Amino acid sequence: MSERRGNPSGVDRPKTAPTWVKLLVGFHVFASVIWALPNLPEKVMNGTVAPTGTKWLLYWNAKYLKTLSPVKAYLFGTGTWQYWDMFAPDPANVDWYATAEIEYKDGTKRPGDYPRIYDLPIPVKFVKERYRKFYERAHDDNRPMLWPAFAQYIALKGYTDAKNPPVKVRLTRHWRFVADPGKKQEENYSAHTYYTHIVDQRMLEKARSGR
Repeated sequence: MSERRGNPSGVDRPKTAPTWVKLLVGFHVFASVIWALPNLPEKVMNGTVAPTGTKWLLYWNAKYLKTLSPVKAYLFGTGTWQYWDMFAPDPANVDWYATAEIEYKDGTKRPGDYPRIYDLPIPVKFVKERYRKFYERAHDDNRPMLWPAFAQYIALKGYTDAKNPPVKVRLTRHWRFVADPGKKQEENYSAHTYYTHIVDQRMLEKARSGR
Protein backbone atom coordinates (compact mmCIF):
# COMPACT_ATOMS: atom_id res chain seq x y z
CA MET A 1 0.00 0.00 0.00
CA SER A 2 1.53 3.28 -1.10
CA GLU A 3 1.53 6.47 0.93
CA ARG A 4 0.88 9.92 -0.40
CA ARG A 5 3.65 12.08 0.91
CA GLY A 6 2.50 15.32 2.48
CA ASN A 7 -1.15 14.25 2.46
CA PRO A 8 -1.75 11.62 5.19
CA SER A 9 -5.49 11.47 4.59
CA GLY A 10 -5.00 10.33 1.01
CA VAL A 11 -7.73 12.71 -0.17
CA ASP A 12 -6.95 14.98 -3.10
CA ARG A 13 -7.39 18.58 -2.11
CA PRO A 14 -8.76 21.01 -4.67
CA LYS A 15 -6.22 23.44 -6.00
CA THR A 16 -6.82 27.05 -5.06
CA ALA A 17 -5.46 30.27 -6.49
CA PRO A 18 -2.67 32.05 -4.63
CA THR A 19 -3.74 34.68 -2.14
CA TRP A 20 -2.40 37.53 -4.28
CA VAL A 21 -4.61 36.43 -7.20
CA LYS A 22 -7.69 36.43 -4.97
CA LEU A 23 -6.82 39.89 -3.68
CA LEU A 24 -6.27 41.19 -7.21
CA VAL A 25 -9.60 39.81 -8.44
CA GLY A 26 -11.37 41.25 -5.40
CA PHE A 27 -9.82 44.68 -5.94
CA HIS A 28 -10.64 44.56 -9.65
CA VAL A 29 -14.31 43.81 -8.94
CA PHE A 30 -14.43 46.57 -6.31
CA ALA A 31 -12.79 49.14 -8.61
CA SER A 32 -14.91 48.19 -11.64
CA VAL A 33 -18.18 48.39 -9.71
CA ILE A 34 -17.58 51.79 -8.12
CA TRP A 35 -16.33 53.22 -11.42
CA ALA A 36 -19.26 51.86 -13.44
CA LEU A 37 -21.88 53.32 -11.11
CA PRO A 38 -23.34 56.36 -12.90
CA ASN A 39 -22.47 59.92 -11.99
CA LEU A 40 -25.20 62.24 -10.79
CA PRO A 41 -26.10 65.46 -12.62
CA GLU A 42 -23.78 68.39 -11.91
CA LYS A 43 -26.44 70.28 -9.93
CA VAL A 44 -26.50 67.43 -7.40
CA MET A 45 -22.73 67.07 -7.22
CA ASN A 46 -22.15 70.79 -6.63
CA GLY A 47 -24.74 70.95 -3.85
CA THR A 48 -27.42 72.96 -5.69
CA VAL A 49 -29.87 70.06 -5.32
CA ALA A 50 -29.69 67.65 -2.37
CA PRO A 51 -29.49 63.93 -3.22
CA THR A 52 -32.41 61.77 -2.12
CA GLY A 53 -32.99 58.04 -1.72
CA THR A 54 -30.47 55.85 -3.51
CA LYS A 55 -28.86 58.96 -4.99
CA TRP A 56 -27.06 59.33 -1.66
CA LEU A 57 -25.16 56.13 -2.48
CA LEU A 58 -24.20 57.44 -5.92
CA TYR A 59 -23.22 60.80 -4.43
CA TRP A 60 -21.01 59.19 -1.79
CA ASN A 61 -19.48 56.86 -4.37
CA ALA A 62 -18.65 59.69 -6.80
CA LYS A 63 -17.34 62.04 -4.12
CA TYR A 64 -15.25 59.65 -2.04
CA LEU A 65 -14.64 56.30 -3.76
CA LYS A 66 -14.05 57.33 -7.38
CA THR A 67 -11.52 59.89 -6.21
CA LEU A 68 -9.28 57.27 -4.57
CA SER A 69 -5.94 57.51 -6.37
CA PRO A 70 -5.20 53.72 -6.27
CA VAL A 71 -8.52 53.02 -8.00
CA LYS A 72 -7.92 55.63 -10.72
CA ALA A 73 -4.31 54.57 -11.22
CA TYR A 74 -5.29 50.91 -11.61
CA LEU A 75 -8.25 51.43 -13.95
CA PHE A 76 -6.57 53.98 -16.20
CA GLY A 77 -3.21 52.21 -16.12
CA THR A 78 -4.70 48.90 -17.24
CA GLY A 79 -7.31 50.38 -19.60
CA THR A 80 -10.19 48.64 -17.81
CA TRP A 81 -12.15 51.80 -16.92
CA GLN A 82 -15.60 52.31 -18.41
CA TYR A 83 -18.16 55.09 -18.54
CA TRP A 84 -21.89 54.52 -18.87
CA ASP A 85 -22.96 58.16 -19.12
CA MET A 86 -24.28 57.67 -22.66
CA PHE A 87 -27.08 55.63 -21.09
CA ALA A 88 -27.97 57.23 -17.74
CA PRO A 89 -28.67 59.21 -15.64
CA ASP A 90 -27.64 62.22 -17.74
CA PRO A 91 -26.97 60.98 -21.30
CA ALA A 92 -24.63 62.85 -23.62
CA ASN A 93 -26.68 65.39 -25.58
CA VAL A 94 -24.15 67.12 -27.85
CA ASP A 95 -23.48 66.18 -31.48
CA TRP A 96 -19.82 66.86 -32.34
CA TYR A 97 -17.76 66.55 -35.49
CA ALA A 98 -14.40 67.81 -36.71
CA THR A 99 -13.12 69.62 -39.75
CA ALA A 100 -9.56 70.64 -40.53
CA GLU A 101 -7.87 73.00 -42.96
CA ILE A 102 -4.38 72.23 -44.25
CA GLU A 103 -2.14 75.05 -45.45
CA TYR A 104 0.70 74.05 -47.77
CA LYS A 105 4.13 75.52 -48.41
CA ASP A 106 2.96 77.32 -51.56
CA GLY A 107 0.12 79.01 -49.66
CA THR A 108 -2.72 76.84 -50.96
CA LYS A 109 -5.31 75.51 -48.53
CA ARG A 110 -7.31 72.30 -48.65
CA PRO A 111 -9.75 70.53 -46.32
CA GLY A 112 -8.18 67.92 -44.07
CA ASP A 113 -9.44 64.35 -44.20
CA TYR A 114 -11.12 63.04 -41.04
CA PRO A 115 -14.19 60.78 -41.18
CA ARG A 116 -17.54 62.01 -39.92
CA ILE A 117 -19.63 59.01 -38.88
CA TYR A 118 -22.91 60.68 -39.90
CA ASP A 119 -21.82 60.76 -43.56
CA LEU A 120 -20.65 57.14 -43.80
CA PRO A 121 -22.65 54.08 -44.94
CA ILE A 122 -23.71 51.75 -42.13
CA PRO A 123 -21.06 49.01 -42.69
CA VAL A 124 -18.28 51.62 -42.62
CA LYS A 125 -19.68 53.23 -39.46
CA PHE A 126 -18.87 50.08 -37.50
CA VAL A 127 -15.28 50.04 -38.77
CA LYS A 128 -14.59 53.74 -38.15
CA GLU A 129 -16.55 54.34 -34.95
CA ARG A 130 -13.22 54.59 -33.14
CA TYR A 131 -12.55 57.86 -34.97
CA ARG A 132 -15.64 59.45 -33.44
CA LYS A 133 -14.70 58.12 -30.02
CA PHE A 134 -11.19 59.53 -30.33
CA TYR A 135 -12.50 62.94 -31.35
CA GLU A 136 -14.57 63.14 -28.17
CA ARG A 137 -11.20 63.51 -26.43
CA ALA A 138 -9.18 65.22 -29.16
CA HIS A 139 -11.26 68.41 -29.17
CA ASP A 140 -11.77 68.67 -25.41
CA ASP A 141 -10.45 71.92 -23.89
CA ASN A 142 -9.31 69.87 -20.90
CA ARG A 143 -7.05 67.71 -23.09
CA PRO A 144 -4.94 70.15 -25.15
CA MET A 145 -2.05 67.67 -25.03
CA LEU A 146 -3.88 65.65 -27.73
CA TRP A 147 -4.26 68.50 -30.20
CA PRO A 148 -0.72 68.55 -31.69
CA ALA A 149 -0.70 64.80 -32.40
CA PHE A 150 -4.18 64.99 -33.94
CA ALA A 151 -3.21 67.92 -36.17
CA GLN A 152 0.05 66.22 -37.15
CA TYR A 153 -1.96 63.14 -38.18
CA ILE A 154 -4.18 65.31 -40.39
CA ALA A 155 -1.07 66.82 -41.98
CA LEU A 156 0.36 63.37 -42.70
CA LYS A 157 -2.85 62.26 -44.43
CA GLY A 158 -2.73 65.38 -46.58
CA TYR A 159 0.95 65.03 -47.48
CA THR A 160 1.08 64.04 -51.16
CA ASP A 161 3.89 66.16 -52.63
CA ALA A 162 7.37 66.28 -51.10
CA LYS A 163 7.98 69.64 -52.82
CA ASN A 164 4.85 71.17 -51.31
CA PRO A 165 4.42 69.77 -47.78
CA PRO A 166 1.76 70.86 -45.28
CA VAL A 167 3.04 73.65 -43.03
CA LYS A 168 0.00 74.47 -40.93
CA VAL A 169 -3.20 72.75 -39.78
CA ARG A 170 -6.26 74.44 -38.29
CA LEU A 171 -8.69 72.31 -36.29
CA THR A 172 -12.34 73.31 -36.02
CA ARG A 173 -15.01 71.74 -33.85
CA HIS A 174 -18.67 71.82 -34.86
CA TRP A 175 -21.45 71.11 -32.38
CA ARG A 176 -25.14 71.35 -31.67
CA PHE A 177 -27.28 70.23 -28.75
CA VAL A 178 -29.61 67.30 -29.34
CA ALA A 179 -33.20 68.34 -28.67
CA ASP A 180 -35.30 66.56 -26.05
CA PRO A 181 -37.98 64.15 -27.30
CA GLY A 182 -40.91 66.01 -28.81
CA LYS A 183 -38.95 69.23 -29.37
CA LYS A 184 -37.74 70.63 -32.68
CA GLN A 185 -34.12 69.84 -33.50
CA GLU A 186 -31.89 72.79 -34.34
CA GLU A 187 -30.38 72.21 -37.79
CA ASN A 188 -27.40 74.56 -37.67
CA TYR A 189 -24.12 73.82 -35.93
CA SER A 190 -21.92 76.22 -34.00
CA ALA A 191 -18.25 76.23 -35.01
CA HIS A 192 -14.98 77.25 -33.38
CA THR A 193 -11.41 76.95 -34.65
CA TYR A 194 -9.74 75.84 -31.45
CA TYR A 195 -6.18 75.06 -32.50
CA THR A 196 -3.64 76.08 -35.14
CA HIS A 197 -0.69 73.72 -35.50
CA ILE A 198 2.68 74.43 -37.07
CA VAL A 199 3.57 71.14 -38.74
CA ASP A 200 6.73 69.41 -37.53
CA GLN A 201 8.49 68.75 -40.84
CA ARG A 202 10.99 66.31 -39.38
CA MET A 203 8.25 64.15 -37.85
CA LEU A 204 6.20 64.46 -41.03
CA GLU A 205 8.99 63.13 -43.23
CA LYS A 206 9.88 60.41 -40.74
CA ALA A 207 6.26 59.18 -40.58
CA ARG A 208 5.91 59.30 -44.36
CA SER A 209 9.07 57.28 -44.96
CA GLY A 210 8.17 54.76 -42.24
CA ARG A 211 11.42 55.20 -40.36
